[in-house]
Amino acid sequence: MLRSLKEFFRGLVGPKPPGFQHLQVEITTSCNLPGCLMCPRSAWPERWLHQDLSWENFERLITALKLFRHVHLSGWGEPLLHPRLWDMAQGARSQGCTVSLTTNGMNLTEAKQMQVLEHLDMVAVSLDGATAETFERLRPGADFHLVTQQIAALCARKRSLGKLRPEVVLLFMKMQPNVAELPVFLDLAASFGVDRVNATNPDFVPNPPMAWLSLIASGSPSRKIAEVLELADQKAREMNLPFPGAAIDASHMWCKVKCR
Repeated sequence: MLRSLKEFFRGLVGPKPPGFQHLQVEITTSCNLPGCLMCPRSAWPERWLHQDLSWENFERLITALKLFRHVHLSGWGEPLLHPRLWDMAQGARSQGCTVSLTTNGMNLTEAKQMQVLEHLDMVAVSLDGATAETFERLRPGADFHLVTQQIAALCARKRSLGKLRPEVVLLFMKMQPNVAELPVFLDLAASFGVDRVNATNPDFVPNPPMAWLSLIASGSPSRKIAEVLELADQKAREMNLPFPGAAIDASHMWCKVKCR
């Protein structure tokens, strides 16, 4: 790099730190699953590069991290596979940042749970289904019962230690094959004792054959889907479960990119 990130930002705003909110750092493009249906790894398996961000390159970022309030150590890969993950989390925290990551939950073992509780301010687990059949269809190679057991164990361990952090979040990406399960998914989340559920809208389609997954790729969602989302929103309010918006935002329609 010609200049450090810190020097770059100083060049933009002068000597006063700009105080950015969030920085996402993809620390690995490798994953322990062969390819989820909505993942670009499934669209371009022969072109995908499996590699980790080196510790040496991450060290180059550390002094610039003080410009940010929060660092999210995730991208398309599975961050719990990175051998220096917890060193990276400590490095970010040393600069005053809060730290989070998103995981598929397969590698959320007891040892990893203890590390999560020690080093993170938020952990998000992508579940995408209230049943093993739906979840494992969307995420081939994943084990619904293993993942749910590990989520429940993490929440129980957090409670037993009397810890307020990390915030444990369940992620549900709303798609055609799973959206009908969203109300039941909220019951499942509540039984674990998670802090929040996010029902996200997918915003990227790597190639046209994947467009069928989107609820809005061909226009507005059906009335049936709208009713499911309304029911989920009502159920979350009744359970007092933080659930920031089940609505579908047409501005987040997936981009269709033809694979060349």
